[in-house]
Amino acid sequence: MTKKFTRGRLCALGTSGAGLVVLVIAVVVGWVVVPNVIDGKVKDETQLVESSDVWEKWKDIPVPIYLKVWFFNVTNAHEFGTTTTSDWSAVPQFKEVGPYVFKETRVKYDIREGPLDTLYFRQNISYVFDAAMSGEGLHENDIVTTVNLPFVAAITLLQINKPLHMLGNALLTSLLSSNESIFASAAVNKVLFKGVDLKPIYKTVELAARALSIPLPDEIFNGTFAYYRGKNDSNGEGEWRVYRGVEDSTMFNTIKSVNDGKTRLEPWWKDHCAMVNGTDGTMFPPFITKDTRLYIYVPEICRSIFIEYDSETEYEGIKGYRFKLPPEMFTDPYVYTANMCFCMDVKGEFNNSCNFNGMGRLFSCKANVPVTIGKPHFLDADEWVVEEARKFGMSPRRNDHDTFLDLEPNTGFPLRAHKRLQIGAEIQPLNETVTLLTPLRTIPHIIYPVFWADEQAVLDEPLIDEIKQKLTTPLKIVMISKWTAVAIGIALASGGAALFTYSWFH
Repeated sequence: MTKKFTRGRLCALGTSGAGLVVLVIAVVVGWVVVPNVIDGKVKDETQLVESSDVWEKWKDIPVPIYLKVWFFNVTNAHEFGTTTTSDWSAVPQFKEVGPYVFKETRVKYDIREGPLDTLYFRQNISYVFDAAMSGEGLHENDIVTTVNLPFVAAITLLQINKPLHMLGNALLTSLLSSNESIFASAAVNKVLFKGVDLKPIYKTVELAARALSIPLPDEIFNGTFAYYRGKNDSNGEGEWRVYRGVEDSTMFNTIKSVNDGKTRLEPWWKDHCAMVNGTDGTMFPPFITKDTRLYIYVPEICRSIFIEYDSETEYEGIKGYRFKLPPEMFTDPYVYTANMCFCMDVKGEFNNSCNFNGMGRLFSCKANVPVTIGKPHFLDADEWVVEEARKFGMSPRRNDHDTFLDLEPNTGFPLRAHKRLQIGAEIQPLNETVTLLTPLRTIPHIIYPVFWADEQAVLDEPLIDEIKQKLTTPLKIVMISKWTAVAIGIALASGGAALFTYSWFH
């Protein structure tokens, strides 16, 4: 029996065909055309050109940034005497004090276009104490007692530099005779930014070092000391050069050089460790994936760090990726060999081994002063280090002490950031062939914590609304629209097919 194509059957075929057309169009538009349009728009807006949406945000960062600092205040400093026969083998007791919070402002200036898709600029960074956000009752003029780093620096410089050996014991004796000890007290704002006025004996050490062309750490200058010396309300890093991201969006805001053209961090580090990698941490290239390893250059610790994908997250309705500082950053170089080029020689009679986890030595970029860097409260350090830290009253907690960064992956724009790092001082005893002074021979080989800082940035409400308006909401509309179109296409195609089948057999 021969079936004929009646008007109903032709109508059914037409409905089915229309459904397939709608389905194909939905797939092509929803999965090909629209994403390409959005990607193109994101690329256009993540370029360092004055017409782009990101220009003003890059030039004068609108995200509120706060530097939060916790000091490890020594409560039993009196047990460490200041005579040439004092015994310094006592266990120091630390009480964490903070946070002392400073509002951080970054403004770029002297911006000019360079060759090969680059921008040159300088940056002014300022820190202003915020009493409201600081711990209750805390003030920037509070006195804290911490490791006396100028004293540690003097000990080190006098022992590792042969030209100073002749002066060594005499100057060390003078230091101890002037009531100097391994710990010292100073106001918070002075030890961080303004500078602590050192005793005249330090000026003698400084003048001797400079006369013999022996390098000194930047933190010590003209008889004063501060951890952020020259970093407040100033351009402490010279001229930066970054890629604009016009020719290659994957290079957006990536550093080409720092400190007036420096592309390698030599002689501080060697091999790949000397590379200036990544961005300054304020903005990243667009289209970040879970496989992306992000690098951030941190001038305060003279090196780049990296963060890796940890989990999906959401902030104020905006979906993002959370990246964390992995344990490998400060892993024993004999275990994680990529860190071997951070294991620089320690001069003199000091321990030259780097086989420990959780901390990195900054000696090479601090004029051989034994400064260390790691996660707060020795998080992810070797168990023996953590056990020693517990004797100090410290307790590492991942939620409170780990570094993380939440990013909107399409734009690379930070949603939340907590860069948490701890400064310490590695103290080592001197043997009797170096000095006969009892304090310096009885002190154990130990890493004293000094302070830890959390550089925090969190999007405020206006920026949240802007991201939602320009990216999140359009993406949601596109997603809903394309799946609605698919559903209609499937329904039409299925309905037409069913109608055709029914009419054919009836």
